[in-house]
Amino acid sequence: MSESITESHRFDAPKGISGELSCLRDDEFGRLTLRGMNPFSIERPKAFPPVSKLNTSIYGPPESAVEEEHIIAHLNGMSVQQALEELKLFILDYNDIYLPFLSRINSVGDRKAHATRTIFYLTPLGTLKPIAIELSSAPSLELNSPSKQVLTLLWTPPPTGTGN
Repeated sequence: MSESITESHRFDAPKGISGELSCLRDDEFGRLTLRGMNPFSIERPKAFPPVSKLNTSIYGPPESAVEEEHIIAHLNGMSVQQALEELKLFILDYNDIYLPFLSRINSVGDRKAHATRTIFYLTPLGTLKPIAIELSSAPSLELNSPSKQVLTLLWTPPPTGTGN
């Protein structure tokens, strides 16, 4: 195989989508996640909030930083429990996969990686809408150093926004 990894994973832009900012729309982000390298990683959450299975003495509290207040406004009037029961919530959870390797990844050059959890809502149109993204950083020995952050302004759009 003579193709480089960059060449073999290059995709043409989808028809009807133009401009670099198009992927910032909620429905486009969800579509690209499904079209991505591993769409089988998207699952229905077994519980909310998500809980890590990693060693708490090394990686800290297992509870996700994503709380009901972060997502409730994006559930079309449903409670989180109702959205779970009606199979409307999905998660792409890379937290436990990447967290053990972040210190080594981030020690190379100017890199800064996070372990992520993205919560999606299945809209009435049948598209996945990202409603919260949690970033977890490598464990720190510093006291009061936050290791988890939920992006609420950047990736939790207002319920009446331009997304679907």
